Amino acid sequence: MSTPLTQQETKENSSLPGPVGERAEKRTGRRSWPGSLDWRDFAIYIGFVVVFALFAVMLRDDGFLQPGNLLNIVRQTAIIAIMAVAGTFVIAAAQIDLSIGATAGLASVVTAMTISSSDSWVLGVLSGLAAGAVVGAINGSLVALVRLPSFLVTLAMMGVAIGVAQWMSGFQP
Repeated sequence: MSTPLTQQETKENSSLPGPVGERAEKRTGRRSWPGSLDWRDFAIYIGFVVVFALFAVMLRDDGFLQPGNLLNIVRQTAIIAIMAVAGTFVIAAAQIDLSIGATAGLASVVTAMTISSSDSWVLGVLSGLAAGAVVGAINGSLVALVRLPSFLVTLAMMGVAIGVAQWMSGFQP
């Protein structure tokens, strides 16, 4: 809970909107938004543009900028991006999920095996989602209801999910 501003602090912050100003600058060591832009706020975007430009120049003859290749890059990173967003929520809750990759692998195996045995992609997708939901429900129940540490629960579930996926696929790589 924040404390009310004194008259002096209100006067100091009056030139900037909201509770920013000298207090924010003293706390962070950086000027706030109305003053100037700080390149550190955009470092990840700058890095992405630099790496993308580097690959575009170095691989221009190999078709790096072709629409098919760019679509392939987006397809390959979509799954990781979805898992990263989910992981962000877990970390924001001060927890950790070590089983997210193994759960995705198990869901993929369940989906592929269901599609190959039933020839129904709808049933395959639903079964893969159900497998992920079951793993998530078990993890969530053990952490929230039994109060076990999420590190231990998800570490154990990672081994279980990998083992079940290997067992289901007949220990095929």
